[in-house]
Parts: sequence; C-alpha cells; structure tokens
Amino acid sequence: AVEALEGTGFRLSLTAVSVSPATSPKPSPQARAR
Repeated sequence: AVEALEGTGFRLSLTAVSVSPATSPKPSPQARAR
C-alpha cells in the first residue's frame, strides 16, 4: 500500500510539473511550493 501511494505521489508530482508550465507562465514558484 505504501509503495503504491509513493508511486502515485511521484507520478502526480511529475504530472503537475509537466502541466504547471503549460497552465501557468511561472511554474517555478508553484513547482517549488509543492
């Protein structure tokens, strides 16, 4: 269960980072905040 949660969190982080720049012009502050 912990491994699955960790994998999901990591994937969510990568997705957020990939979507951040496309959605916001300044993904730096958001990416760093998360």
